[in-house]
Amino acid sequence: MATLKDVAAAAQVSITTASRVLNRDESFSVTDQTRQNVLKAASTLGYARPTVRHKNSGTVVLYQWYPDAKGMSTDYYSTIRQAVEQELAAVDLGVVRFFPGDSMPALSRYDGVLALGKFSPAQLTKLTTRDQPLIVIDQDVLSRKLSCVVPDFEGGVAQVVAHMVQSGVRHPLFLAGQEHASDGFALADPRTHFFPLQAVAAGLPIATTLTSDFTMNGAYKVISQFLAKRDHCAFDAIFSANDEMGIGALKALQEHGIKVPEQVAVYGFNDLNMGRFVSPALTSVRVRSEELGAAAVQLLQAKLEGTLTFPLRITPESELIVRGSTN
Repeated sequence: MATLKDVAAAAQVSITTASRVLNRDESFSVTDQTRQNVLKAASTLGYARPTVRHKNSGTVVLYQWYPDAKGMSTDYYSTIRQAVEQELAAVDLGVVRFFPGDSMPALSRYDGVLALGKFSPAQLTKLTTRDQPLIVIDQDVLSRKLSCVVPDFEGGVAQVVAHMVQSGVRHPLFLAGQEHASDGFALADPRTHFFPLQAVAAGLPIATTLTSDFTMNGAYKVISQFLAKRDHCAFDAIFSANDEMGIGALKALQEHGIKVPEQVAVYGFNDLNMGRFVSPALTSVRVRSEELGAAAVQLLQAKLEGTLTFPLRITPESELIVRGSTN
């Protein structure tokens, strides 16, 4: 049986586009040719759109680890949230939003839970029930036998390392990030594992690793303090675990008279809009945040339909977008 992914591939569009076209989403702006391509692909492949079997209210809980105004990588998480809400609307599922600390009704009132962000083991346990499916977005929880949709951290980091090698980088500095769940639980970041591993394998000994808090201000302070030390180690590139920290690092370098990218190249991760408007524009790993949201809803649909009976992890591919902050 053809899947939505098959239709998207045949029509050469994203899964999100294929889904919204097939669900007759009139609010979705797409060319007539693209719409025809999707419909033709679906017809040729014999794709049948599943009908969600609403068990209770026809409503899904969107549980966010932080409110938008407080969340880290706000642009990143807002894009995912909007994609989730659009995809739910396209399949006639309502959504209610909750945050840690909210007084939340029994989960049994809802058809399922989409957990957006990163959570402690205790929080995940509270969200896990026998009857309501749980899909986690942006945190790899497959080892807990939970379905999830996560960025391709390993592939994204590999592209950064390959570009560094190609550009002649010899001593990269790694600007790692440390974050916590809303209950204070310290969270591990996959980039902290993959970058040192892949850099060393490629013959790029890391000059040093600094740790910040995933914010522009935090990274600016960390890099400024590092540069203020007369005996700091030599480095010719910075890989920042997200764009906010990359932008903070860029500002600190420029204030210390270090030319980017002539003396030090700067790489980010997530490819947020803000990175395109700094000077020089930030080279970054593009994470397909819209695909993360859409894929999570599709996993939820499969759970509700009973066509997915085992935990599954989906990782939309990442892509390095090269801009002026690197050679």
